[in-house]
Parts: sequence; C-alpha cells; structure tokens
Amino acid sequence: MPNFIKRRLTTLTSLYFYCLVIAVVVVSVLPWWPFYQWLIIPKYLLLFGPRWWLAIVSLCILAFWAYLSRRKRLLLPVLFMGVLNYLDFQLPSLTQYFQPSIENTQTIKIIQANIGGGGSIYEIQLLIQDEQPDIVLLQEAKKIDFSKWLSPEYRTSCKGGLCIVSKLDFEELGALNRKLIQGWGNFAMLYKIKTAQGDFSLANIHMETPRTVIMSIIHGVWAQPSATKLDGDRQYEALLISSWQQAQDNAIIVGDFNMLEDENIYQKYFSSMNNALGSASVGLNYTKKTSWHGVRIDHLLFSDNFTLKESRVLNSLTGDHQPITSILSFKNEN
Repeated sequence: MPNFIKRRLTTLTSLYFYCLVIAVVVVSVLPWWPFYQWLIIPKYLLLFGPRWWLAIVSLCILAFWAYLSRRKRLLLPVLFMGVLNYLDFQLPSLTQYFQPSIENTQTIKIIQANIGGGGSIYEIQLLIQDEQPDIVLLQEAKKIDFSKWLSPEYRTSCKGGLCIVSKLDFEELGALNRKLIQGWGNFAMLYKIKTAQGDFSLANIHMETPRTVIMSIIHGVWAQPSATKLDGDRQYEALLISSWQQAQDNAIIVGDFNMLEDENIYQKYFSSMNNALGSASVGLNYTKKTSWHGVRIDHLLFSDNFTLKESRVLNSLTGDHQPITSILSFKNEN
C-alpha cells in the first residue's frame, strides 16, 4: 500500500477514535447533564433510543487496528467499559458481598409489573402461585376481578390502575394525582405496610412517559415546547415522590418510573436510595423491550433501613414489560 494512503488512513482513524472518545464521554455524563431546554430532546434520544449504536460504532474501530497508535490501543478497553456502562450492563454492587446474611431472618418478597402493554390475568395468576410473594404491585391494571382466583390470604386494592395485592396488612395513606400538573389519573399510591418486624412506607408509582418526545422525533418534528413541558412534569412528579420518601423512616418505592438510572432527573431525586436491580443483578436486565431494543425503566428503590437479598427480572409475561421480584429484610431485625 502506498505511504500516502497509509498516512490518510492513519489520520482518518485518529479522527474516528477522537469522535468515539467524545461520544463515550457524552453518554457517560448523562446523569449529570444540566437541565437546559435545548438539551432535553437530545437527552431523551440518547436515553431511550437503541443504545447498541455505540457498541457498533466502537467495534468498527477494530477494523483499523493497524492504524492506531500504541496509546490509542491502550485506551480502547476504557472506551469499551464506557460502552458497556451505556448499554446498562450491570455488575453486583460490592456492598452486596459484605451485607449481613438474612438467610434466617424474616423477609419480604415483592413482585412488581406493568401489565398495560400485555400480560394476561392468567399469567399474573400463575406468577403469584409460582412465586408466592408477600406483596404484588401492578401498574396499568384495569378491571381485574381478583376474587375469582386469588387466595383469601391476600388483600387487594386498586385505584386508578395502580393495584396492591398483599398478604401483609396495609393501610392506604393517599394518592398523588396528575391534576397537579394539569393531567389526569394517579401516578402514585401510598401505603403503610404492617409487619411483625415493624412498619414501612410503600409507594406504587407509574410516572409520566417520554414517549411523545420520541415519537415526535421519529415523525421528523422537533417539538421543543411540548418536550420542555413534559420534562418539567416528570421533574415535578419525581420531586413529590422524593419529598414523600424523605419524610419516611423506612421507605420502598416500586413501579414503572419511565426513567433510567442514568437520567439526570433520576440522579437528582432518587440517587440517594438503593436500586434493587442495580445493586444485585448481573447483565442486561431490561424490563421493557421493543422489537429493536430494551431499557430498564422499572425499579424498586429502598432506604438504608433494609437489606437486599436478591432482585431479578422474571421473563414470565407476554407484554412489553417484564416483572421484577425482590426480596428484602429489615436491617434492625433481631
């Protein structure tokens, strides 16, 4: 190969490498993006679009390995770690290895699922029979007659598509409604759960979706005013839920957040709590899947008063969301 072609390929490869570095840095700092209006739509595209684009772009540079300098080759593993982080590839938190054993303590098993995009009542019935949870929290659950098949040891309550099914005694504390942001329907139901080890506060939530922003871009419309309002509404919902949580001693927040851990709203309002899947799971634990990509937008968050035994995604529903099962225990249990 002539030297001038080699020099040209080396220059183009170097430019490609630096563009890749910039891309990895940009997505890595997503949790700390400022709340500027002009960044809202790019933020949602990077968060909720198919993240495998960065993996493809990163792997392509290997075809030009011969034209990379030694320093650039040494930096590639760091870039690939950034790519895995953007793909939301998870490793268990180190705190999971050093937490006190809860093998012989009383545990609380919680299953959560958004069933609005599919998932039959029969599947929910089988899920409860197989897993025997203490509490089931459902979002987008409409017109379910639990009395026809549910064991009498469970109590139920459904308000505005948010349902609780519980073996444990519970008290409804109230609801947070979208009328506060000129919308409709509840986005959170609040409960007090009573156990022999102590009481704790529980929120079942279904927060505003950014779907309208994504669909606008797909249809070639840069809808900045509606995106700005949506982002403000999502921040306000997060603020109200976070304020409620901060007023509780023992709190668990469960549901469809329509939010990823690497979103700046999550970082601002929920990062002080422990994320069950984020702490205990391994791999790509997407809870919502489309025909071309997946995201982890369903979460169980818990305060430091609890110890987490396990949390995992259950591939047991035919809908677009998959349920999560989590097992926790009070830290101060005797």
